[in-house]
Amino acid sequence: MPVSPHSGCPPPPHHLPPFDRADAPAVLRRYAARTHRLLTHPHAAPGRPGSPLERACHARDICLAFHTRLGITLGLPAAPLPIAPPPPVPYRDENPRTVAHELRAAAEALADRLALLSPADWARHDPRPAAAPFTVETLTDQLLRTLAHLLTEVALPA
Repeated sequence: MPVSPHSGCPPPPHHLPPFDRADAPAVLRRYAARTHRLLTHPHAAPGRPGSPLERACHARDICLAFHTRLGITLGLPAAPLPIAPPPPVPYRDENPRTVAHELRAAAEALADRLALLSPADWARHDPRPAAAPFTVETLTDQLLRTLAHLLTEVALPA
């Protein structure tokens, strides 16, 4: 089974039911809030392959990439990212509290953007030739499935 080069995780599950686009902003916020609590917990585990820290770093980076892809798909000029690009260090070496805040900020900003989309926006197709079958709605569904996989399989320390 293929794995992510950063998180060491298998690809997202396809058995999840589709997410309703009206729920997408709230789902993003829930994942970010839960992960924020996990990474700022006093007994948070250190970074290791597949750890909550590495999964949160990967989720943060996915949210940032989605900001860019959403803008391209909607035909908007490049917008600034909600946070500065993360440092070029291994995920395991990042500060858990910093990552918690960055993921929350990236997810909140993305949730705000999704909440403002019109029905026509949700139906917009990604203009890149290799991405022709993808719409904002199908891309968002893929994003939420990936985040569900990355962020719901971790638990708070005892």
